[in-house]
Amino acid sequence: MKFQSLAMASAVAQQKYIDIHKSFFGLMQKVVYTPTNAEVKSDMLYFTSVTATTLRHIINCEDNKVVPYVKQCDSLRFDMNGGDRLDFCYAVDHSFLAVQLFHYNDFLFSPATEVRYFFGQEASAVIGLLNKK
Repeated sequence: MKFQSLAMASAVAQQKYIDIHKSFFGLMQKVVYTPTNAEVKSDMLYFTSVTATTLRHIINCEDNKVVPYVKQCDSLRFDMNGGDRLDFCYAVDHSFLAVQLFHYNDFLFSPATEVRYFFGQEASAVIGLLNKK
């Protein structure tokens, strides 16, 4: 998925630790997390409200409680027909993660949370949970 197609792309691009390199007449772009010089990839996942509750808790969790909470989660249930969506972008070295939760209502996905940024071991733990599909 292309970074610029994420609803939160403009918010993430404004962060001082994100650099966007444009090439091929501005049509191609590479997003980089500058502290580790790692490429940033992006994706979105759909799921049901049960999983949304877990993700909302992670997004609203204090930094020092993220890793312990994620460790107690088995896995997340994703469903392409679900009424909730998670947009996220992450550094390929798992040192950075940005997420935003959306809920489908009245034929539109509307933000259910603000953009949340995770760094270091918190980012790595949440990315690991998202990869347990």
